[in-house]
Amino acid sequence: MICAGCASNPLPAPLQRELPAAPAQIFAPVGDPSARPRDDARERLARTRDALKEANDRLAAGRAWYDGVRHSYGEGVK
Repeated sequence: MICAGCASNPLPAPLQRELPAAPAQIFAPVGDPSARPRDDARERLARTRDALKEANDRLAAGRAWYDGVRHSYGEGVK
């Protein structure tokens, strides 16, 4: 009889959440700083450095956004 009482209680519905869309500006591709014929090597190096900085800044922003989402979804869960 003890087991019969457990079966009569329906299981709670699984928790469902809709994740927010990822910010497009963070996850957009960074332009290719490819060399063109007769480019100055210093100019190409500067373009490559700028592209890498932009890519790394976006990665850092993406990590911060994801950590914020994780934190907000963890609130209220005990």
